[in-house]
Amino acid sequence: MKLRILLPADMSTMYPRNPYVLQLMQALLRDPMVELVAHGPIHLFHGNYDWDVVHIQWPDALIGWKNEREISVQDIDLALSRIAPRALIVHTVHNHVPDEDSGELGAQLYATVFRHTDVFVHLGKRSRDTFRQAHAGDDWAGRATHVVIPHGNYDFYKTFKPPEAGLPPSLLTKEKRLLVFGALRSADEEALAREAFTSANVMKSHLVFAGALSPQAFPAEVRKTFPNPDKRVTRLHKRIPDNLIAPLLESCRAVFIPRSGRLNSGVVPLAFTFGVPVVAPDEGVIGEMSRKFGGMVYTPGDCSTAAAAIRKALSMQQDARELLRERILNYSDTILAWPRIAAKHRELYIANIAKKKGLPLYKRLKARFGL
Repeated sequence: MKLRILLPADMSTMYPRNPYVLQLMQALLRDPMVELVAHGPIHLFHGNYDWDVVHIQWPDALIGWKNEREISVQDIDLALSRIAPRALIVHTVHNHVPDEDSGELGAQLYATVFRHTDVFVHLGKRSRDTFRQAHAGDDWAGRATHVVIPHGNYDFYKTFKPPEAGLPPSLLTKEKRLLVFGALRSADEEALAREAFTSANVMKSHLVFAGALSPQAFPAEVRKTFPNPDKRVTRLHKRIPDNLIAPLLESCRAVFIPRSGRLNSGVVPLAFTFGVPVVAPDEGVIGEMSRKFGGMVYTPGDCSTAAAAIRKALSMQQDARELLRERILNYSDTILAWPRIAAKHRELYIANIAKKKGLPLYKRLKARFGL
């Protein structure tokens, strides 16, 4: 009696930009209680399998991360209504609300997915509490089960051979580097990182931007207004190749997250995978995780508290820094290890299938184990 699981996100590319779902799929497939893991939203409408679990990660993925085209919100509603009597519907809350650019379509899509969800997986306690409070007036939120399973690590990036060219020369010095990793979506994010780093005023320190710039927030005329070249700042404003991510993280003392207003960020478990502490806004799961290791958090959007947290991160003595690194790596290798994350998911699936007693798998389990 093994589980048949659908993750309705398109994972057809070999090396996705965010390998979270790929790593989850691989870990679930190694679980002895799992028979099949499939991906792709197309299976919500077609296919020969009766799924035991439909696990939605990002509602946006159900319509291809684009505006409503061939698949409408009404199509998603009908598909989930048809599937609900036969499968457990799970949703991992990566984002509490849709992207602002998605407008009314995004609001309708998220509301539809939430309404059909049996179990919400939260990546931290703050996510669970924030979500429950925001939806306290919605009947479906009270009926659904809410559990916490942390984001897995990013061991995926340890599998790549480093590039022959290696890191840029500016990243091979012995300076205390602060890394801002990932796409910058607003000019305020870039300004906060740069100004807080400057205000921290740590001797022999260096700021590294590594990630693309939003073309909407940073058109050519805005890029021209960047401060004159600064020897203390390296700008790698492009998508970072997979084989450069591990050496880049390992070359830095800390990671700084300038974005605010979000529950989660994969940058935190990515940094932890390489034993690097994170300076982060004290909100959501981002702040919850960062507080565990060094307490290097700041008031969202505030330059002075961000500078103080950066100063703390970059000025740490070697013995304390090595001890913190060991603690972070142990956390990543145990609590965030994918076999453990997959086992938590499998336990969640089976326990809640047993609660939703009309499902086909429950009937098979009952017949075999007397549930």
